[in-house]
Amino acid sequence: MNITKFTLQNKITSFFILFIITVGGIGAYFKLGKLEDPEFTIKTALIATPYPGASPYEVEQEVTRKIEEAAQSADEVEKIRSKSRAGMSLVYVDMYESVRADDIQQLWDILRRKIKAVQPDLPAGAMEPRVFDDYSDVFGIFLALTGNGIEKRDLKRYAKYLKKELLLVKNVEKINLSGLQDENIFIEIDPAKSANLGIHPMKILEAVKNQNNIIVSGSIETESKRIRIAHNDVFKSIDEIKNLIIQSPLGKQIKLKDIAQIKRDYAKPAKPFLRFNKKPAIGIAISAKPDANVVHMGDAVGKKITKLLTTLPAGVEIEGIYYQSEFVKDGIKKFMTNLIQSVCIVAAVLFITMGIRPGFIIASNLILTILGTFIVMAVIGINLQQISIAGLILVMGMIVDNAIVVAEGAQTEIQNGTDTVKAVSKSAYKTALPLLGATIIASLAFMPIY
Repeated sequence: MNITKFTLQNKITSFFILFIITVGGIGAYFKLGKLEDPEFTIKTALIATPYPGASPYEVEQEVTRKIEEAAQSADEVEKIRSKSRAGMSLVYVDMYESVRADDIQQLWDILRRKIKAVQPDLPAGAMEPRVFDDYSDVFGIFLALTGNGIEKRDLKRYAKYLKKELLLVKNVEKINLSGLQDENIFIEIDPAKSANLGIHPMKILEAVKNQNNIIVSGSIETESKRIRIAHNDVFKSIDEIKNLIIQSPLGKQIKLKDIAQIKRDYAKPAKPFLRFNKKPAIGIAISAKPDANVVHMGDAVGKKITKLLTTLPAGVEIEGIYYQSEFVKDGIKKFMTNLIQSVCIVAAVLFITMGIRPGFIIASNLILTILGTFIVMAVIGINLQQISIAGLILVMGMIVDNAIVVAEGAQTEIQNGTDTVKAVSKSAYKTALPLLGATIIASLAFMPIY
């Protein structure tokens, strides 16, 4: 009676545990973050200090050495490398690999404070040192914005509009635009005309700068209000620049367009530009938030773009260059296919060699172990990505081997007349340490990857 009661309780408990693992594993699978590659932190920072006009030797002696000494005093610094070029100092700071990713940002803040403290000791011509430490962004979506018959400045405006709207999409963290060209106003002074009028080119430059400066104009205070006085003489169009009055030494007032050619054009030499299908384009790179589901994010971005295209003029097109969500979908699909194939192969082989019941138990053990792993991954924050999926595929062999050993031992005990519950317990107890040792040894083979 006691054995029957124990067996019934055991079945109820087992059924409850299996139910929790099944439901929890399926729920965890859909909530897990899905990425192509795991997140990683680059533990190297670059300190760039421009020193215009200085030779490499002067940069080394007056800037690089001082930056190196300041960086060396920061915490957890393993190695410092530097390059001194004409007009530029580049110092690379490597942190110890043992530094945890959660602590690295605080170390970069300490490094910035150290570099800021040494800034007053730099020569007068050296500019402010800048610390670059953010290299780990992975842009999961890369789009090309093109426009048939659309002006470059208008295409740039549409790109900024798309960036502002797409940043509102759930799980989108950052958007970078590439291929943008700087548009400038060029003033080409006629040397002969300016010389005849006695107007020095520097006087023209000074007049343009003074006119375009924003000046604090003050305010008027009354008993109940403060009225701001605005000085709005800054240039608002290219025509205002053309009509700028230049005072000549001879007492004449000359318009700038009379002695110079003013035009709007793009900076030369041009910045790196982008072409897609032989057409000028602007690149839109989108990165997802940590622990985000890239598949859901990609679908949401696609729907948002479809909606935004209806608000843009005819001829504007958005083409997909790289869509990480498609690769993630493909990787997860392959994993699920491998899982189903593994279960079917294992079940078929075991049904033939060990019988239906052991085959069913071992095949279900494979599924339940994977579902249980999903629960653990969700709890400790591991996403589904290439490394974790590869680990799950590799571990399937160990799961099946361990289950076969226990099931075969239990089957042998039952054939010898041992009670079913005792046979399973005895088989698991006898093989626990050997199987644990074999699993640990197999796991240690992948320690270099970790």
